[in-house]
Parts: sequence; structure tokens; C-alpha cells
Amino acid sequence: MKRLAVILSAALVLMGSSVSASVLESPASGASLSGLGFISGWKCDASAITVRIDGGTPTPVPYGNDRLDTHVSRSGPCQRRDTGYILQINWGELADGSHTAVAYDAGVEFARSVFRTSRFRDVRPLSNGMFVAVPRAGNSARRKRAEQLFEAFGLSPVEYL
Repeated sequence: MKRLAVILSAALVLMGSSVSASVLESPASGASLSGLGFISGWKCDASAITVRIDGGTPTPVPYGNDRLDTHVSRSGPCQRRDTGYILQINWGELADGSHTAVAYDAGVEFARSVFRTSRFRDVRPLSNGMFVAVPRAGNSARRKRAEQLFEAFGLSPVEYL
């Protein structure tokens, strides 16, 4: 009986700690970003998520997106699915260089990420009427399949605007 009480107490502690579990998935710390992207992740229990970049004005982030990976039936930490948050952002609106994104819930910080941005310097038309942004000559871009974007790299500081 005493053993059962210990196990139940441990389970309640674990369940209580999962309520505050959270992850800022994008931007990942150390990432190099350009173009359109997302600030996204999940938080088990949130009331009002906001994000600040470089200490700027807090931007409200929609919360409650369906996340099967945070539900208990999927061995997730939250025991519910409506835990996702996501905000589209144009990384090109930030100056080239290092930035810090801080996520808050009701004004209390719960996650932070330091990342770099680089802007594309040239836009070229494609045969199908769409446009593609490319880095200047001598620099490179690589496709990041998971984020569905291209990442500029190899830009030297003298090319920054």
C-alpha cells in the first residue's frame, strides 16, 4: 500500500510538471534564417503568448493549434493536443546579424533562442511567373526541407545593408 502511494505521488508530481512544459522550436538556437519563416512551438498550458525580438514590442502569438505530439496517447508531455503556437515572420525585416527571440506567457518568459538572419540581395523572375530570391555572387544558399525555406550563408559583413 505504501509503495502504491509513492507511485501515485510520483505520477502526480510528473503530471504537475508537464503543465508548465514548453518548447520554442523555431527559430532554433544557432539557426541562420532568411526569407519568410515562423516563430513556433508548444506550451502545455498558456493564457497569452507573446514574443519579443531583441527586446522590442511584444507581439501576440496565436495559441491552441492542434499538436498530436503533445497528447498523452502519443507519449507526449501535455495530455492534450491544443498546445501549439505559431506566428509567421519575414526574417528579412530584421537587420543582418545576431538576434534573440524571447517567448512569454502572460508576461513571464518561458523560452529563448539566439539566431542569425541574412537578407537575400537579388530577386529574379522564373519562367512560371514567380520570383526567387538569391544571394549575391560569391555567396550561397541551401534548401532547408524541414522549414520549407532557403537559408543564405557565407555572407561577409561588408555586404550587409
